[in-house]
Amino acid sequence: EELTIAEYLASESDLGGTKLEQLVDGAAKQLNIRFDAAQYFVPLTWSGEWTRIDRVIFYPLIAIFIDGIQHEMRSEVAQRDQTISTELKSSGWNVIRLHWKALIEDPQHEVAKILYATLAEDSRTN
Repeated sequence: EELTIAEYLASESDLGGTKLEQLVDGAAKQLNIRFDAAQYFVPLTWSGEWTRIDRVIFYPLIAIFIDGIQHEMRSEVAQRDQTISTELKSSGWNVIRLHWKALIEDPQHEVAKILYATLAEDSRTN
């Protein structure tokens, strides 16, 4: 039985998690992107709560959220995502949101957003 590209990429994950997170890990591996942490908790000072970031790169500081279908189906999730992104950005994070549908259609292209964020940060600091 042959694997689809999504199944193959998911099988390359070292970090585990959902199938979508594993797909991101595999595509990142193909693009030579290394994550420093998975399921990383960060305090949110505005609300006093915490958020869990799906994948993190510490330098440059990038928060990668892997958004499943629930982010489209429930408006309160989208609003909460926006608030979290705004707060993280104000704390120095570069926030990348990877969309489930784009990940399924072309995982490497969607995950390449992380590379663009890394390159943009490097050009600002040099």
